[in-house]
Amino acid sequence: MKLESLKNYETPIIRSNYFIGNNNLFYKREDLLPFSLGGNKVRIALTYLDDMFKKGCDMIIGYGGVRSNLCRVIANMSSVVNVKCCIIYCIESNDAVKDTYNELITSSCGADIVTCERANVPEVIESTIEKYVHQGFKPYYIYGDKYGKGNESTPVQAYVDVYDEISKFEASNGKKFEYIFIASSTGVTQSGLICGNILNDDSYKKIIGISTARKSSQAEAIIGDNVKNYMDTINLKIDDKSINVIILDDWLLGGYGKYDSSVVGLVRDVINIDGVFLDPVYSGKAFYGMTEYLRKNRICDKNILFVHTGGIVGFFDEIKNIFN
Repeated sequence: MKLESLKNYETPIIRSNYFIGNNNLFYKREDLLPFSLGGNKVRIALTYLDDMFKKGCDMIIGYGGVRSNLCRVIANMSSVVNVKCCIIYCIESNDAVKDTYNELITSSCGADIVTCERANVPEVIESTIEKYVHQGFKPYYIYGDKYGKGNESTPVQAYVDVYDEISKFEASNGKKFEYIFIASSTGVTQSGLICGNILNDDSYKKIIGISTARKSSQAEAIIGDNVKNYMDTINLKIDDKSINVIILDDWLLGGYGKYDSSVVGLVRDVINIDGVFLDPVYSGKAFYGMTEYLRKNRICDKNILFVHTGGIVGFFDEIKNIFN
């Protein structure tokens, strides 16, 4: 498949058989995007590659943890379009002895791998960029500068477009989703959906992120800034009060990469009920958080959309824990 065709690829919205509060639950199947095992990072990586070419750069540098789906997809896309790629992995203490399938695929796609610890991330990013400049490349670092600032609005467009897909489904099927739930880690996907919501003036609709990595206060600030930066790029000034960021950290379960038996049990239930595979680190944790939120708030008889952001590679990292 040519990457260009992915830009207009619409993933299906399908009904779930999972019963909770007599709600009408649907999935937006971003996990079915037909590239590199799918997931929301396919759309996000496309925006980075496009921006890289527009800026006249000839190599791309990504950053993330060893579980990162985005790093895998960027490496895979780079190999397809024959662009030099380097991935900088931040190694956390609990990752030091953990090989992941995402890391394996990233390496097999020919990406250069650099590792660092949390304490020296900016220095490693800076030295890595300088290394490739000295080799004659014009590198594109996906997050802007060494502190991760300056490129926040670029990937947001991907999920502004997806919001339009959702709106098209609603119009065609005579249905309005009152709630949209999503796993939120970097916050880019939720930022795009919120921008789409504002641009469509759908104030009745709640877009709720279930945090898989950050505390709510930190995530809200990041997503709020993303939304304002994106609106600036399209010359639309908005009041801060019109940005409604809802991101819940009640189900972090110890932090990024952590989960418990409740999440595992739900992942198994969804496989048996819907034939849909969720990974316990991202989508499974978010689906669990969604069900708990609906129960806790006694939400019934509503149209609910769960954006399935993928993560099948991570599912197999954890498969023994899921089925043991």
